Amino acid sequence: MRIFIIVGLIALSNCVSFSLTQRCACSEYGQTLCDLYPYCAWSGSACIDMDCTYLKSADTCTGAKSAYQCQWNTSSSKCETHTYACSEVSKDDCEEKMFGFDCMWVNDKCQDFSCASATGDACSPFNCAMTDSSETCGEPKSLDCSSFTTKATCDQTDGNGNMCHMNNDSVCTQYDIFSQNCGDYSSTKDFCETMCTYVDSSKTCQAKSCADFTTQDDCIVQLDLPGLKVTPCTWSGTACQESTAADVEKLDMLSCMVVTMLNYKWSLDNSKCTACTQFTTNPQFQYLQDYLNGESYGVQIGAIIVGLSLIFN
Repeated sequence: MRIFIIVGLIALSNCVSFSLTQRCACSEYGQTLCDLYPYCAWSGSACIDMDCTYLKSADTCTGAKSAYQCQWNTSSSKCETHTYACSEVSKDDCEEKMFGFDCMWVNDKCQDFSCASATGDACSPFNCAMTDSSETCGEPKSLDCSSFTTKATCDQTDGNGNMCHMNNDSVCTQYDIFSQNCGDYSSTKDFCETMCTYVDSSKTCQAKSCADFTTQDDCIVQLDLPGLKVTPCTWSGTACQESTAADVEKLDMLSCMVVTMLNYKWSLDNSKCTACTQFTTNPQFQYLQDYLNGESYGVQIGAIIVGLSLIFN
């Protein structure tokens, strides 16, 4: 099953966690940092929310560099506000939900999303019905999980946020694809382990922690999906543990932007990762919040970290 996530903010004693639906306000940045963020623009005296008129080149104006809010007008040599159609979006960005697109790459072109045309990872279980074994994608439909007796027929989504999946007793059972409580998956160990941690001794499904990582390479960020939070992790030398504010302060410039989900900023004065004091909502990830309000949006786990890394590279 494809896993979809929403990330929220929570405080854990001395440890830190970060929200994906908020970010540092543009006013936090000086010109050097302002120019790095696709949602901000330098007005000449201050860093402000993106305003296309202040972007002075086609490179900074068009596409991902302006978070797909602007386009360069070659006739006037000016940057103008622009609403992109799927047909105008590059292959690399076509399915990037972080830009707010509802597009898909089919037949060597970017086009409006359609369940009938979607295959594989493009088939959203919140929008479309899908049978995993055949990877057939279709319009939402009702499912009676109790009518399926084999794993091949059981693993399905209905397109409305529900799925059929075998429980620990090999009975096809209905589950919420995204529950905010890991305990809801205690009866299905294999699915529990895609988002949470299964404890064999108690036969319960519990939220993940940084301690679940056993190598330094993996000890970067822990996504507690049902808990609606993302927690940075730090390798102690022998184990992975939740990062403190002091640990986060030591991150390098790129990690400061990506690992903290834009809740911290890089201080050019002392070369430290510094907590912001002013925040704004993050419309690039508003589709994540919309799921809680009944909208049909989703994003694969890797898209959060990878997407942000690509922007700042």
